[in-house]
This record gives sequence, C-alpha cells and structure tokens, in this order.
Amino acid sequence: MIAWLDLPLYGLYALAGTTAAATAKLALAAVGARAMGRAVLYAGAAGLAILASFGLLLFLLRRADLSAMVPIAVGVNLASAAIIAVVVFRERLSGAKLAGLGLIALGVVCLSVSR
Repeated sequence: MIAWLDLPLYGLYALAGTTAAATAKLALAAVGARAMGRAVLYAGAAGLAILASFGLLLFLLRRADLSAMVPIAVGVNLASAAIIAVVVFRERLSGAKLAGLGLIALGVVCLSVSR
C-alpha cells in the first residue's frame, strides 16, 4: 500500500526522469553543433537527474510495491504536464482531455488499492 504523504516524491521522481531525458537531448544537440562545453554541461546535468531519479525510485520501492508506485508516478507526471500546459502555456483542456485525466486518476486509484 502506498503512503499518500509520499505523493510529492512521486512528482519529483517523474520530474527527475523528464529532466534527464530533456538534458540528454540538449547534450546531443550541443554535440551536433560542436559546442562541446555545453554538451559536457548538459550531459552532467542529465547524469545528475538520472541519479536523482534512480535514488527516488529505490526509496519509493522500499515504501510501496512496483505495481502501485509506477502507475502513481505516471499519473502524477501526466497530471503535472496538464497543469503546466494550462498555467504556463495557456492551453485549454477540453471535456475529452478532462475525462481522460479523470480516467487516469481512477486507474491509478484502482491499481494502488491494496488487495
């Protein structure tokens, strides 16, 4: 069973993984542009984000089953992306998008209920 007080950690876990992917992509682009200084900086940031992601993964796995932890992390990641899209990028959430987010939330709850 999950501890709902750990929910911010699920968000950090998702954010660390997303940051690792984004900075690794920036590192590859910098290599392509022959900007090796930036490439090393971005690669280092990607490495730190990967370490943070794995550290949080190991911590959360000690506290919850993988079958509960992963759906929650994915759900938090998707919900955060939707919130950022609305707040930062002024996107509109249609009824279908809201229904989809609701179904994701319901799925997370169903998967994380103890048996």
